[in-house]
Amino acid sequence: MKADPNFEPTFHPRLRGIAFRMKSKEDQAHCKVRVIVTLHALAEMGRTSVDNETTALDSFKRFRSRIEAAASIKFGLLGPTVEEFEGLPTFLLMTGDQI
Repeated sequence: MKADPNFEPTFHPRLRGIAFRMKSKEDQAHCKVRVIVTLHALAEMGRTSVDNETTALDSFKRFRSRIEAAASIKFGLLGPTVEEFEGLPTFLLMTGDQI
């Protein structure tokens, strides 16, 4: 999986995290997924407080390559079991995940 360059990371207020999209390296439309990295996971990675949209986006940018690598690994483990949330296949990266 790789990041979808057509989708900018955004703050997801309902799940309190940064949402971004990834797609298969083969560029198959049915393999696009939304990934949400939680504020708690971002704070743990940076060992700092991440309590608003601005600091969350800054932290995401700082650790983006690590986050994308972790998302790719987790998607490989989840595969077709990724469930839909708000109409999109979605999974979370949280503090328990190896980022």
